[in-house]
Amino acid sequence: MAINPETTHEAEAEITTEQWESRGKKDHMVSRKRLPKDWQEWSKDNRLDSYWTRFPLKGKKGGKPPFQVGDEAVPSGSKKVTVKWKVWESSDQLHDKEVEFYSVMRAEKYYIDAGYKKLGSKYSFTLFGRPIEDCGVDNFFYRASDRSYVFCESKFTRSMATFASWKADKKRVWARLSNYKGQRQMSWKWIQDRAQKAYKRPSGLRPDMPLAEKAALRMAAARMKGAADQKNGKRMVNIHGADHVPVCPGVYTFTSDEAGVISSNELLVDWPFTPAEDEFIELGEEFDAWASKKNAGDEAPPAPGSGT
Repeated sequence: MAINPETTHEAEAEITTEQWESRGKKDHMVSRKRLPKDWQEWSKDNRLDSYWTRFPLKGKKGGKPPFQVGDEAVPSGSKKVTVKWKVWESSDQLHDKEVEFYSVMRAEKYYIDAGYKKLGSKYSFTLFGRPIEDCGVDNFFYRASDRSYVFCESKFTRSMATFASWKADKKRVWARLSNYKGQRQMSWKWIQDRAQKAYKRPSGLRPDMPLAEKAALRMAAARMKGAADQKNGKRMVNIHGADHVPVCPGVYTFTSDEAGVISSNELLVDWPFTPAEDEFIELGEEFDAWASKKNAGDEAPPAPGSGT
């Protein structure tokens, strides 16, 4: 049975022992084995953000990792021991960039459900392990049925009061889009620059890839660049706010630190969260006029997607 983190908060795994001599080990481990069925299917045809789909969230640097597994020791004898795993976490425990992925995921679900295909995500081009430039936008979608495009930037706040203010006044959302090197985030000029960089260095391209896969990546990058150059598509900002967040959806494997005991449990974590219409704000001529009036001295690095 799938776990709903919002209502369950703590999942449970069982360790079964039989005439066992305990060594007092209690550093049990949970790891994601694969995405759940719906997200797995989407991942075949969509460029889902690779960060949340591939890597566990680690939390703030120097802080306690989120989504802790209980440290219940396995006793000697023949018993069943239940170990709890936290699947509903305070968003304060996660790094700013990590919580933003919860908005990205909501955009992915919203647009894929509406018949779009995600062709691109934001990523950094690195040299010797150091990021040297950002490419693309958080979400770039294409729907073949009506040949429509969507460029969507995702923003997250830990404050429910701030989230309510964003929904009440779209200009508060615009203010989260910084002016960086003369380019307002989500202006057509900024999108064109990011699309050009993504076209120059397509995400995920590897020398050992089959030619068909390379061609598909280049085609997606070219489609994004073409849409950006022609200002063809909707520009959207999707917003979300939450003081607690769920563990990312997936099929997780629980393994006991007491090697040798029967402890392999598969735990399916669902994603039963439906994005609301008012989380998606379209940017148009009014936004462009507002942005053009901002002081040229208002330059700053792009505003973080969260942390408020």
